[in-house]
Amino acid sequence: MQIMGIETFTEPSANSVKDTTHSREGAKVFIADINAEGGEETTQNISDSGGEAYFVKTDISQSIEIEALNNNMVERYDRLDCAFNNAAILGEIVSVVDHTEETWDHVLDTNLKRTWLCMKYQIPQILKQGGGAVVNTTATTGLQVVHVVLTQRAKPA
Repeated sequence: MQIMGIETFTEPSANSVKDTTHSREGAKVFIADINAEGGEETTQNISDSGGEAYFVKTDISQSIEIEALNNNMVERYDRLDCAFNNAAILGEIVSVVDHTEETWDHVLDTNLKRTWLCMKYQIPQILKQGGGAVVNTTATTGLQVVHVVLTQRAKPA
């Protein structure tokens, strides 16, 4: 069975980790990233490893672009078997009280809203065809935040 999937990114370094897995598994993958250079590099790595990948420059903060990405995938392959949403940022590494409201809103918008927007357009297609999988990650971003908080709390008063 051919696997048809979409991947979304905001951290270019995360792209290369999964490149060869796709070709080994025979997946046909749409890579969505606002970073054209990182997205094209990931697509090329998958192709060089014998896989099939397409890069679509996508701003996942824009609902219309996410909808178009999912429609493009379904038009090309008639289905969406899996989605890997890896859109997350860390933001500034400062104390919670030193964050600006603008920074806080940007981090939450990226890490929560954009992931939700991806699922909003992926899940209906997966349900329509009788199943599939959606995986949402934040790479190591969440661990870094926890590490910073724990480090700050461990300092002597």
